[in-house]
Amino acid sequence: VLRLMGPRLVTMFFIQLIFIVRDNLASRLEAGAVTALTYGWMIFQVPETLIGTAIGTALLPTLSEQMAREEHEAFRDSIERAVRVLVALTLPVAVILTFGLRPLLALAFGFDPAGTDLLLWVTRAYLAGLVGQSLVEVAVRSFYARQNALTPLIAAGLTLLAYILLGSQLYRI
Repeated sequence: VLRLMGPRLVTMFFIQLIFIVRDNLASRLEAGAVTALTYGWMIFQVPETLIGTAIGTALLPTLSEQMAREEHEAFRDSIERAVRVLVALTLPVAVILTFGLRPLLALAFGFDPAGTDLLLWVTRAYLAGLVGQSLVEVAVRSFYARQNALTPLIAAGLTLLAYILLGSQLYRI
């Protein structure tokens, strides 16, 4: 457990650093940018958690058992089924939310039209990654089922590095 927990803690640290970098860069932009990014992320997290995280969490015990029994074909089949289900669920949800979210945002947050538009576009940008982020939930758990916490750690570190490099250059555009 400790061998897996150490890399997982560092992975979570990298993920939290992305939010710190995001907010730092956004704080240099127009008023409301940090709020829009934060709210947009929280709105995005609803379908991502209900679909991606839920399926990934439910799948982990099965994947772990299949790896323990060295049922590699069943392991691969389980992942492939999960990927098909995730795509089938997240793609339509992302499209529906992208086009139907405006009235809900206006009602829920009561921002002026410009603030609502900013939040809408930020949320849409996050929703563009709903399928991918949900697939990451399954991918990460497939590595943990194989007792490999190093690969998700390296991926999180590379993601953080790319986020810093690209974000610091593109936030002004």
